[in-house]
Parts: sequence; structure tokens; C-alpha cells
Amino acid sequence: MQTGFSSSSRKDSRGLLREVVGLALPTWGAFTAHDLMGLVDMFFVGRLGPEAVAAVGMSGVVFGVVIMVGHGLSVGTLTLVSISLGAGRRRRAAEAVGQSLALGMVLSLTVAAGALLFSDRILSALGATRDVVRAGSAYLRIAGAGSWVLIMSMVLGSSLRGSGDARGPFRAMVTANLINAVLDPLMIFGLAGFPRMGVAGSASATVVSRAVGMAMMLARFRGMDGRSLSGRSVGLSLRRRYLRPRGLLMRQIAAVGVFASGRILVQNFSQIALMRIVSGFGTGVVAAFGIGLRLQMMVFAPSMGFGVAAAALVGRYLGACNPVVARRSAWTATACAATVAALVALGAAGWTAALIRLFNADGEVVAAGTIMLRWLCLSFPCVAALFVLGSAMGGGGDTLSPLAAVLVSAVMLRLPGAWWLSRGSWGVTGVWVAVVLSSLAGSVLAALFFERGRWLRVGRRVGLQVRAVG
Repeated sequence: MQTGFSSSSRKDSRGLLREVVGLALPTWGAFTAHDLMGLVDMFFVGRLGPEAVAAVGMSGVVFGVVIMVGHGLSVGTLTLVSISLGAGRRRRAAEAVGQSLALGMVLSLTVAAGALLFSDRILSALGATRDVVRAGSAYLRIAGAGSWVLIMSMVLGSSLRGSGDARGPFRAMVTANLINAVLDPLMIFGLAGFPRMGVAGSASATVVSRAVGMAMMLARFRGMDGRSLSGRSVGLSLRRRYLRPRGLLMRQIAAVGVFASGRILVQNFSQIALMRIVSGFGTGVVAAFGIGLRLQMMVFAPSMGFGVAAAALVGRYLGACNPVVARRSAWTATACAATVAALVALGAAGWTAALIRLFNADGEVVAAGTIMLRWLCLSFPCVAALFVLGSAMGGGGDTLSPLAAVLVSAVMLRLPGAWWLSRGSWGVTGVWVAVVLSSLAGSVLAALFFERGRWLRVGRRVGLQVRAVG
């Protein structure tokens, strides 16, 4: 069974780089494909009018909470799977997957019940008009009922990556994208004999396509007969008894996941608060800032790829009692991500106006966006380093330190700094300066937390618990 990992205590730099890149590139591609699915949905829904676009957009805000919780569950799963496999406890890794799937199903049922019963009220509370509520409720009910597909896919994808298989989730996501691109126009507009479902058709197409991707990932696990349906197994057997609640495993997954979810919550809060500060400088600046957030995905997608690689390798080598290579894995992934981010920044800095015009050609927006993007490009390597080092610590089970780094940089430094600098002669440029300086502070703080080594202590403790239960 090939997992893409080597547990050798001696690992040359070239071999370690191959491991990092081998995990990071497919994961980068999978996250990019995930973002493309949303863009394809919006492309077709946009043909239905502004109410339909608003309905999908508001529903996306609601599901952002679901994704945030699912992210925490995924991080906990990846950590337990990678540490267990590093310790040679394959059954324990499979049990961790089963416990995460069970927790995911409970979460899914809660989401489905809330969407089916309260979709109208949720959208109304967000300020939706009557037409938007009508369209959005249909979308939210279908997406909510199918939320189990999304959450199960997140858990299975993290499980596979934790075992060293990043290509399986990538292939599943690409396949889901292709199916979604075909089903969207058929189900939204009622083509080729399909009923015209409007906005609800977009939700249905997404659920169906994700279900196919989920099935592809599930097929890479061995079933009751010890075989995998795909013919290529990661060596983990999923059995019904692994779904029964196991207190220690659930507590371990929750302990890692809750702070990982908190990290995403803090980042989202910081963006919303920053948008509130920026809104005082006019619609053009607000539009430019919104475009800037989308352009930052050029850095976030590769950073997530290298972050997952760092987490999986750190967990695996800690489980194998090899903290030296675990540490080197984290720094190798961080260097790769920062290098990619720097190259992206150099490219974007030379084409700032052209990039802004891709989204909006208004003169005021282009002028504001050009200045903003030139400043934000300076923060790209720091953002990448902060994310990857945080993920590496999470791979050792320490998600509290990354949360603290983000809380200090994105809230305690960025928000007061943006408000204070923008009040004086800097104007809105003060906001961008605050973003750059706080990003630098966050990356330095993450490096200090990483070198302090709480992740090593937590990872060793988890490894000892895994071996004891074994």
C-alpha cells in the first residue's frame, strides 16, 4: 500500500520536498476546483436575474457557518489519521474516520432540520426581500437536505490526505465540477427534458455532483470484504462498528476541531469589520475591497495546499516519533508557500489595474483597487506563512496557538490599526498599511509559537494515547 509517506528517520531535503509538493499540488488543485464550482453556479444563476443571485449569495453566507464547523471536523480528522498511521495504528486511524463520519452525520441532520424548518426566517433575518426569500428558501432547503454530502466529502477528503493520498480527493473534485457544469444549465433552465427548477436547480446540481465526488472518495477505502471499490485502497477499512460513539476519539477530534473552526470564525469576523471601516470611504472603495478579497484566493488556494501537506506530514512524523523531520516538513512547506505567494505578488503588482478591470471597469473602482492591490501584494508571503505554520501546528494537534496568532494579528492589531491610520492623512491607504503590518506581525507570531513547540507536546501526548489504545 502506497500512501506517499516515508517514515524513515533520515530524510534528505530533496525527498522531503517531493513529499510536500506531492501532497500540496493535488490539494491546491482540489481547492481551486471547489472555488470554480461556486463560480460556475453563479454564472448560470446570474442569467435568472439579481434576485436569484442575491438568493444564492445569502444562502452562501448561511452555509459559510456549516463549512466553518466542517473545517474543524476535517482538521481533527486529518490530525488523528496522520498521527495514528505514523504510529503504525492503522485500525485506530480507521476508527477516527468512522467517528468523524458519525459526528458529521449528527451535524448534517441538525443543518437539514434547520434549513427545512427555518429557511424563510433565516433569509428574512439577513434582510432579504420577499422575492429573494422565495427563491432562497427553495435553494436553502435543497442544499440543507444535502449538507451531509458536503460534510462527508470534507471528512473523507481530509482522511485521504491524512493517509498520504491527495490525488483521490483531487480527482473527485474535478469530476464533481464537470458534472456540475453539465447539470447546472439542464436543471436551472429545464433543458433536455429536465424540469425548469430555477435557483433550486443550482442547489440540486451541486448536491448531485458532490455526491458523485463523495462516492469516488469513499470507494478508495476498503469495505467489509477488505477490498476497495476503486481498486486502489489507502489501506483503511471502514466498518459499521467504527461509527459507534467512542468517547476518547470524539473528544480528541473535538479538541482539535473547535479551535480550528474558531480560527476561521475570527478571520471572517475581521474581514466583515474591515469592510465596515472601508465602507466609510465610498462605494468605489468598497467594490475595490471586495475584488481584492477575491483576488487573494490566488494566494489562499496554494497556501491551503501546502498547509494540508504540512499538517499531514507533521502528524505522520510525530506519530512515528520523528519530531526533527516533522519540524523540517513544516518549514519546507512554509518556504514553498511563501515562495509561490511572492511570485504571485510580483505578477499581480505589475498588472494591478488590468486585474481590477476583469471584475469592474469603473474608473473609481480601478483607481482605488490599483492602490489597494499594490499594498496587499506586500502581505501575500506573510499570509501564506501564517496559514501554513498554523496548519502545521494543527497537524500536531495544537490549534490553539494558530487561533491566538490570528486573533492578535487580524483583530487586536489590524482593526484598531486600520481605524486609527485611516482617520489621519493616510485615508483609506491606512487600512491597507494596517493589513500589511498586521500580516507581518501574524507570520512572526506564528513562527514564534511554532518554535516554542506546544504542537510537539500535544502531538506526543496524542501519539501516546493512540499507542496505548492501539
